Amino acid sequence: MLWNENYYDQLILKIDQFTRKFYINQLIRGALYFTGLLTLVFLAYNLLENQFYFSKSVRTVLSFSYLGLFGFSLWYWIITPLMHYFQLGKLISHEEAAKIIGTHFSDVEDKLLNVLQLKSQSVNYSDRSLIEASIQQKSVELNPIPFVQAIDLQKNRKYIQYAIAPLLILFSLLVWAPGMIQKPTQRLIQINKDFEKEAPFHFKLESEELHVEQNGTFELKIKIDGSTTPAEAYIDVDHFQYRLKKDRPDEFSYTFSNVQKDLPFKLFAGNIVSPEYTLKVIMKPVIQSFQVHLEYPGYIGKKNELLENTGDLIIPVGTKVRWNFNMAYTDHLYFKSSEDKSQLEISRQGEHDFQFSKKVLKDQSYSLYLQNNQLKNTDSVNYQISTIPDQFPQIQVDQFEDSTDWKVRYYSGDFSDDYGIRNLNFNYSIKKKTVPNQRCKPKRFRLLSIKQAVVLIMFLMQVNLN
Repeated sequence: MLWNENYYDQLILKIDQFTRKFYINQLIRGALYFTGLLTLVFLAYNLLENQFYFSKSVRTVLSFSYLGLFGFSLWYWIITPLMHYFQLGKLISHEEAAKIIGTHFSDVEDKLLNVLQLKSQSVNYSDRSLIEASIQQKSVELNPIPFVQAIDLQKNRKYIQYAIAPLLILFSLLVWAPGMIQKPTQRLIQINKDFEKEAPFHFKLESEELHVEQNGTFELKIKIDGSTTPAEAYIDVDHFQYRLKKDRPDEFSYTFSNVQKDLPFKLFAGNIVSPEYTLKVIMKPVIQSFQVHLEYPGYIGKKNELLENTGDLIIPVGTKVRWNFNMAYTDHLYFKSSEDKSQLEISRQGEHDFQFSKKVLKDQSYSLYLQNNQLKNTDSVNYQISTIPDQFPQIQVDQFEDSTDWKVRYYSGDFSDDYGIRNLNFNYSIKKKTVPNQRCKPKRFRLLSIKQAVVLIMFLMQVNLN
């Protein structure tokens, strides 16, 4: 009995070895099919895209269909045979294996199936001796037969051509015409991006940075790169078209003047149009408006003033000046005067407001330097401050003798000051030969207003000259 079971087990083991080789054969053949089909479809999609430049929607369909084909082929030809080789999933039965073996060994199929059927039926009989004897006899007859030879792996050589041919075409194109593969592949991958169809030439901007200062001039240099060169080329600037200046057979230029805002533009020649570019404007820092607060010295009796957008000043000495600037596109504002030569940064009071104060004691010029983070060196704004010095009062006094009495004196005078006269005193002393000078009590005059700039007086005085 044990001897009989061993022969049957050996027979089953040989069938299992055949089954594993069967799945190895499927894996090898599937790998060749997988490589050939995926390479062939890859070539077809790339050559079609290279020729027709499909739209985004068509490229999306092609890309996802290729991914679907890749996934299905990988599962069907690679993953499934691998799983079956490791006895995972649904495998072929021993009976199915026997039929496959029978296609190679014609006299084996019936015997092998008969052994398997007898073994499955033996469990239903109480007296199994005759059945087991038959199983033993047939197992002994079948054991010498090498079932694994029913699978000839060498036959897969004829399928190598299905993988090699597309691969050779692919490698040849990569060596001799890489653009036919690389560029279409990039477009098929970037399904959300629009691409322009390659032309016999394209426009190449030689200007690395497309930006210009506000109100400035920018010269755009263009080079033609390709197998042909257009006789004329044009530029579309904000929907207005202009002819480019031809500097050389393959070089053109265009000058943007007094640029005030960002300008989108395209280049074109015939039906060949470049992508859209934008010339960016770097806004200059600018003074939008400013106020000048003048705080005059108290002694001049003049009310403080507020000036609008007036930088040149004529002010009394000692006036405290406060500037309030409203700026645009300005990050830093500097003040420099001829008085101290130093450049002072004006403090920022808000998003657009700057404030600076200074007490003015003499004539001077001053400059304002405006900066932002894009423009460090800009033109300065220059102004002049002229000061009015505080002059001494002007005094003119005349003395007259009375023609009838020499002891009587008449005095007349005029007095002036640019900021008015507050007090007027007549101070005098009597000089005698025998005694020291006798200082007399000053005579005070009443003024109508302390703001009087000119005062005229006339009075007489009688003094004892004895």
